[in-house]
Amino acid sequence: MTTQHMKYLATILLATLSLLMSQAVKADDKAPAACAPGAVLGEISFTVKVTDQKMIKEGLTTSRYIQLADPTEDIANLEDAAAIVLPCRETIVVADYPLAKEFEFKVVSDAPTGFTRAEIARKISTLYQEIYAREETSTKTPIIPLEKRKGLSNRNTTNGEYGIWGHDLRDLVLGGIHPEAHDGVVYVKLDIDS
Repeated sequence: MTTQHMKYLATILLATLSLLMSQAVKADDKAPAACAPGAVLGEISFTVKVTDQKMIKEGLTTSRYIQLADPTEDIANLEDAAAIVLPCRETIVVADYPLAKEFEFKVVSDAPTGFTRAEIARKISTLYQEIYAREETSTKTPIIPLEKRKGLSNRNTTNGEYGIWGHDLRDLVLGGIHPEAHDGVVYVKLDIDS
């Protein structure tokens, strides 16, 4: 076999592999929102290394919370951040606190292998930031600024798209998530605290 024949066969082989890989990606794009076969779904918790010196002096070295308004520091200090904790390409996040009722949002992982602990925390934080932004633009009831609130500094109830009550975004933390599979779809219920 000549060198020219070998180059020709290598070109055909590369073209065939490229075609097969592009078809595999298209097939993955159409995959349902189910987890990997045999995936075990259980509560997903967070352990964040504390960096605040005041908290450390009080004996706290870890926290179980991710700040929703700005999770950057918490995610940077998150233990097992790269671990795949939800082996699904997409999920439905059920958000209900502090909202007027339950709302469902489709969330898609950036990786075909599923959500890492850091990614699901980041996606939920972004989702809550979007909920608060949409509420602010859709409400007819003005949001009372913090410095003008009397008594408790709780946020007043607004009548926008989500009917937010009681808490500003800066008050909210994510304490864990609870995935449940129903009819091949994974729903994630949230442990939101204030």
